[in-house]
Amino acid sequence: MKIMMWLFVLVCSMLGGLVTLGGVFSAAGAPQEAAAASIGLALAVIPYCITRAITEMASNPAEESNERLSLILEVLEKTAQRPTGRDV
Repeated sequence: MKIMMWLFVLVCSMLGGLVTLGGVFSAAGAPQEAAAASIGLALAVIPYCITRAITEMASNPAEESNERLSLILEVLEKTAQRPTGRDV
């Protein structure tokens, strides 16, 4: 599910880039260029935000926090066991 959503974001980003380029090069004035750029940007940003929100809600932050805390504790223990120059 996550991979499919991120692939959708990739396709939308490419489509947004094509819309932006096509609109900018075929525009007759600055307002049309701005409209094409904003539509292209919306095609890329909106799917990204939705997908990012869904993947963040699906992740389990408690497990990630526990893993990070364990890593920090391991490093601190190794550092505490290492002799310093003053111990000699």
